[in-house]
Amino acid sequence: MKRRIMRSIACVMLAAALLLPMACEKAQDPQEAFDSFTAEIFRYVAEGDTISANFLVANRETYGLKSFPDAPATLGEFGADAITKEIEYAQKTHDKLKTFDREKLTEDRQLTYDVLDSSLLTELADGKAERFVYYAEALSPTIGIQAQLPVILAEYNFDGTKNLDEYIALLGEIPGYFGQIETYEHEKSEKGLFMSRETCDDIISQCEDFIASPETNLLITHFESFIDGIDELTDEEKTAYKTKNRDAVLGSVIPAYESLITMLGELRDTGAPSGGLGNYPLGEEYYEYLVRNNVGTPKSIAEIDKEIDAAMEDAINDMYAAMFSGGDDVLSEDIMNPFTASDDPREMLLYLKDAMLRDYPALSHDVEFSVNYVDESLSEHLSPAFYLVPRIDDEKENKIYINPGAETGTSLFTVLAHEGFPGHMYQRNYYKQTSPDPVRSALNFTGYSEGWAVSVEKQSYYYSDLSEAAAGMMYASQAINYLVMAKADIGVNYHGWGKDELSTFLVGYGIADSDVVNELYKSCAAEPGNVMSYAFGSAEFQRLRDIAEDTLGDDFELKAFHEAMLKIGPASFDVVEKYLKVWLDAQTSGETGLADAA
Repeated sequence: MKRRIMRSIACVMLAAALLLPMACEKAQDPQEAFDSFTAEIFRYVAEGDTISANFLVANRETYGLKSFPDAPATLGEFGADAITKEIEYAQKTHDKLKTFDREKLTEDRQLTYDVLDSSLLTELADGKAERFVYYAEALSPTIGIQAQLPVILAEYNFDGTKNLDEYIALLGEIPGYFGQIETYEHEKSEKGLFMSRETCDDIISQCEDFIASPETNLLITHFESFIDGIDELTDEEKTAYKTKNRDAVLGSVIPAYESLITMLGELRDTGAPSGGLGNYPLGEEYYEYLVRNNVGTPKSIAEIDKEIDAAMEDAINDMYAAMFSGGDDVLSEDIMNPFTASDDPREMLLYLKDAMLRDYPALSHDVEFSVNYVDESLSEHLSPAFYLVPRIDDEKENKIYINPGAETGTSLFTVLAHEGFPGHMYQRNYYKQTSPDPVRSALNFTGYSEGWAVSVEKQSYYYSDLSEAAAGMMYASQAINYLVMAKADIGVNYHGWGKDELSTFLVGYGIADSDVVNELYKSCAAEPGNVMSYAFGSAEFQRLRDIAEDTLGDDFELKAFHEAMLKIGPASFDVVEKYLKVWLDAQTSGETGLADAA
């Protein structure tokens, strides 16, 4: 799972930014001046809310950050004014960025420069971003703040006893933060922009499930279990912290969710019965803006739609080619159980860690990881699995969560490939070993991270027990599934499809189950653009691989391609493509490394 951690809570728009001190102008050396600039951006992001600071770094002082109580616990600000301020800061940041002479920077700093430049330009949308202030949404069934917050709090980094008081204070801030969301939702309702009743009902249900048993709430039981394991605390201190936490959960967290439920119930009927962004006045424009930011691409929906069609045609052809190459036997293979050596998740991950080395470069160090399971109270509304990104200066074990209650059409083997090796966990650790500028770890490029994870998820079929033909068939089949969902997302949110229109589209791909149609429609409408990071992100990785294969011909090596993509790191796809072409030029000329991509 990508670090959307406090990007969700603060709803800070991608790379949004940043008041910068004039001290940058006094630095004479261009490298030092640029480092000072990016350090200020990093601090701005980390200081925006306590959870961002907690999940970004372990040693805050190293990065010029204050710790509690010098820095009060806060969830940040949310609302129309806060969003407007972020847009203004983004413009100021981009203006400041352009004062640097890119040609005087080292290659790694030029890459950081390009990453910031592209993402800020996408964010600002040619000065049109302020038109969408009331189109943002903090609440949604799966990736909304009310769904994500319990998991985030349950995984709070305590570093022994260091952050216990900060955490308790943070719980007390939840009613105020949710109050800001409620004010914003009332304003959206007054403007005719409130969510659909169908989505509203799902969020209410999610909130009700979370607080159904207050006394045994996850945030009480999990905290008490954690406290019992801290040897540095006396029994009296443990009892005191348990009491403080219980009082905060029962006195702040539960009432905050109850208030949210009440607000949603009051505003429910001001929304349409169902439907996505395509039904709102600026819905098409906002959806395009949202997708560009979620995926990390300057392309229009028309361009994206065209590329999806081309990718779909290629995937269908590849699927049939694989099926025909395997003959009748390919259809008899157990595609839903592609790995039979073990059903233990850790054993699967260890197997994938070794099997992937034929196509991916090895890490410079061993990665410690644990496999955990989602609490039952959150199970219905969370993803089938997710990966928690470690802090940039913390070598503690990586955590992968499996959600036993989530329905998925894929095997656990491929889900673990997506989250672990060679997916999120591997990609993040490989990128970390390149020692990138901290600011790049504070920015979100969901299209890159999820596009990578979907791509390697498909590739993992080749490491399973399936034959080469069956693996190729499933690789293509998975691509088709994601692309179909992308087309559905565009249809519902850009073209304003209703369920009947979505049903007609899906029938063309052999999907006629009304329950499937209904769930996909609800998902697209409730969380517009979310699936595009996965589907189009993966399609972009495939397109870039095709470019590399066409350029290098017989000299193309999949491991070398993956290494190049990993070293470029998370970025908008226009930047990734720019540096990939630099790498390709170096390969064809016999050089190595990334040259100047200007």
